[in-house]
Amino acid sequence: MTRKNVTRMAITTLVAGAFFATSACGMSGGAGDVKEGEKTGKVAGRITFRTLQLKPMFTSYVQGVIDAFEKQYPDAKVTWEDVPGDGYNEKIVADAQAGALPDVVNLSTDSFQLLGDRGMLADVAKLDPEVAKDYVPGAWEQFKLPGKG
Repeated sequence: MTRKNVTRMAITTLVAGAFFATSACGMSGGAGDVKEGEKTGKVAGRITFRTLQLKPMFTSYVQGVIDAFEKQYPDAKVTWEDVPGDGYNEKIVADAQAGALPDVVNLSTDSFQLLGDRGMLADVAKLDPEVAKDYVPGAWEQFKLPGKG
């Protein structure tokens, strides 16, 4: 498999997994309008998806994943925000501290570590022990906190 295909597979897996995991919660919006969602199993509502510098290189690919997701779940609507890299880590941490993160966030290993150091991440493997099989093994391993899993 070429490096390009591995990268594409990693992005696909992370995007699709993130959409599924987050959308099942049925929550959307910022800190001011978050309510405890009823867990019905229905994928519906508005989902905000933030990525880090994927446009324009991956625009058609990511938009295709979004389109396929919305086709599979017609009651869900995804809004894609793509932001530049400058200041991204600081913005992610500030948004997390304010309770204003988007529903789905593309994390770099740096921003992941910063959030983990502040206790702002959930252990996805504990929440859903089966989820690891949906990820490319290298991507899954890359996002483990030392000593915490």
